[in-house]
Amino acid sequence: MYYHDGSALTLSGYATVLDCLHYCGRAGSMEFIVVGDGRELWRSGPIFQKAAGAAFSINLAGVRELRLVVTDGGNGNAEDWGAWLNLEVGR
Repeated sequence: MYYHDGSALTLSGYATVLDCLHYCGRAGSMEFIVVGDGRELWRSGPIFQKAAGAAFSINLAGVRELRLVVTDGGNGNAEDWGAWLNLEVGR
């Protein structure tokens, strides 16, 4: 959880499923969600292992509480290695 003062800033970054080298198969899938003050601000849709992730840039104006949520993508949590990369809060 990130507490924000509501100023007009943006949150940007990249959501992806990490490759766990030789340990995992190809079954991993996840969905990434950014929630601000209890409402959904952004949703990645399903992201599968070995596939491209999703870049995002979200306006945080008026948002006080920010949550980064990761789900199992609908197929259970086996082989899910999710990551939020290059997160940046800026103008």
